[in-house]
Amino acid sequence: MNGRRETLTIGRYGKYGITLAVAREKLIDAKKLVDEGVSAAKEKKRAKAKTKSEGTFGELALRWLAESEMSDSTRDMRRHIVDRDLIPALGNYTLREVTGEDVR
Repeated sequence: MNGRRETLTIGRYGKYGITLAVAREKLIDAKKLVDEGVSAAKEKKRAKAKTKSEGTFGELALRWLAESEMSDSTRDMRRHIVDRDLIPALGNYTLREVTGEDVR
């Protein structure tokens, strides 16, 4: 970009990472961005910052408990479930990382 070389980390390769085919697809996408004059590395940083600013599953669950209209007994029951089961298991994940199956 602008006569300078940038390094873009695509992801971890191997058993617990991405496949070579996925890495190649991401490389092609990054090259397209560079051809358009957009820094792929900066776009990745922006996307990561946006995801972090959205909050964690735990923060959103507590906000839902505080803002939802329900009776006190229902709120207490749901808070107990959230505190006992959901926050320890999923509390630090972003909302995009949590699926319905994870919650079930």
